[in-house]
Amino acid sequence: MEFFSLIQALALLALVYFLQLTVASVSLTQYIRMGLLLNPDEFLAAPNISQTPLTELEQLIIPKPIPDLRLYT
Repeated sequence: MEFFSLIQALALLALVYFLQLTVASVSLTQYIRMGLLLNPDEFLAAPNISQTPLTELEQLIIPKPIPDLRLYT
């Protein structure tokens, strides 16, 4: 009986974890859409990502382009 309740608890935990992942991904897109629909001026006034300088951490994270070595052969 104890083993069966342990399996039930693990299955319930896995289900809750899966539902949290699903809700998180859906709610993220909904928040973006709601924000665009409810307050588009705030999004339009936000600085463009390509125009803002990168922080030091972002410069480390974003991969650098690999040079094309065929140009030198």
